[in-house]
Formats: sequence, C-alpha cells, structure tokens
Amino acid sequence: MNTKGERFMNENCLSPCAGMNNFGQPGKTVFALWGHDYASQVELSGSWNNDSMLEGDPAAKAAAIVESWDADVEAGAMVKGDTLESVIEQLGLPPETIETVNHYNELCLAGEDTDYYKKPVFLTPVKQGPFYALKVGPALLAVCGGLKCNNDFQCLDENGEVIEGLYVLGNIMGDITAVDYPINVAGNSHGRCITFGYLLGHELAEA
Repeated sequence: MNTKGERFMNENCLSPCAGMNNFGQPGKTVFALWGHDYASQVELSGSWNNDSMLEGDPAAKAAAIVESWDADVEAGAMVKGDTLESVIEQLGLPPETIETVNHYNELCLAGEDTDYYKKPVFLTPVKQGPFYALKVGPALLAVCGGLKCNNDFQCLDENGEVIEGLYVLGNIMGDITAVDYPINVAGNSHGRCITFGYLLGHELAEA
C-alpha cells in the first residue's frame, strides 16, 4: 500500500518491477502488511531469500520465520500488532486503510484479483494475527542512466561527439537497462560484460 493506504500493484512481481512501481507512489514510499500465518506460505510465494530458514519440517520453518520477524520488530525495522488497526496506526497510515485490507481479503476469498490480476495461488488473505508490517523505500539493482556511448563503446559528450580514448562497458553503459533491470534473463549482465569486453579488447589490441 502507499501512504494513502491504497493498494497500487500486483504484489507478486519481480523486484525491479516492484521498485519502479514504488518510485511512482507519493513520497516514493510504500508499506507491506501481512498476517502471522504468512510464515507457512512464504515458500509458495517464493519471496523468502534465506534458504536456511526453509530447512526442516513445515512447523519448524514457520517458527524460524516468525522468530526472524519478531527480531526485526525488536530492532525497530518492522511493526507488530494484535489487530490490523493497531498496525495501520503504527505505520501512520489513514484509518480508511482498513478498507483496503478488507477489500483485498474479499478478493482472496473470491479467488480472483479483479483489481491487479495476481495469480489465484498467491492470493492469501491478511486475517490471522498478530500482524506485521514494514515501510519499504525504492531500490535499484543497476544504474539506469550511465555514460552514453556509440557501437564501438566510445563515450560521447553532451553533443554526441566521441571522447577520444574513453570507453565504457557493463552496467554503466548509458540506457543499457532503460527503466528496468531484467533479472529474469540468466547471465544477462555477465554475458554482456564478457562479450563486449572481448570485442573492445580485440579492437584495442589491433589499434
């Protein structure tokens, strides 16, 4: 949800897409809110990154995840409450945010997200407390600007003229990622760096 307490996207998307959506929200700030039972569903969502948390029987895994949440609450990185209203208040969101959560829960129970079309398998209602939430800021995986260059990897000045002796490769090549970083293309960054590096090295060796 954004600072207005509104849901604004399909939450089950790649992190770069989520990041770009976050940038478009008021204050570039959004919030995530979930219930205690989500600890037993994170494997399904594919949103948990700590593999050590996913070892062992389901009950032990869920307990380890909740323990990590509580540690984050203790550290002040997250908030926790017995009711949705208390969590919403701690986040500083408007009281009508509860209507957003209730509407989302209705979509989950209906099994169809008619707002943003999240896949039904990922529609998990936020109904079982205690509840957790945190503030999420925008993030980038790569430089989306960078140094402009031509097809020979030569840097260009503000007038589009070649800057002799200056070359650029990799993620700092201007506009190589435009507004997003495609993490669903395996080896995209390394492959580009190795291939372009070889080509430029070959050209410079000949020179």
